Amino acid sequence: MTACGGVLADAVICGLNEPYIAILGFLNLPYCQRLVGAPLSNAELAAHPAVIAAVEAGLAAHNRDNANQAARIARAVLLTGQPRLDNGEITDKGYLNQARCRDEYDAAAAALFAVPAPDGVISVA
Repeated sequence: MTACGGVLADAVICGLNEPYIAILGFLNLPYCQRLVGAPLSNAELAAHPAVIAAVEAGLAAHNRDNANQAARIARAVLLTGQPRLDNGEITDKGYLNQARCRDEYDAAAAALFAVPAPDGVISVA
């Protein structure tokens, strides 16, 4: 997340028993709105070229700094919502419940590993 320069507020790590690591990203709405210069919705920001480019650049930088295949992130999906406490996506201590988020966003998680990558999936070399 740090490599993305503030675009992501949090991320869900995916890739158990898969050929690579990928993430489901929750956007940092205030940062992204400043980045694009408009008070767009979460869904609009997730599809905005400037936000996508920032994530691509950040993940590419992360991958350059982490040559080990186990640390590289190959794909990302930017989620169009925010994590919710009421359905268990956030723990009582304020952390993301990674497993619950993967279950809640199962279609997005599956898209991370689809071949070829569907629209909305960011692929990073």
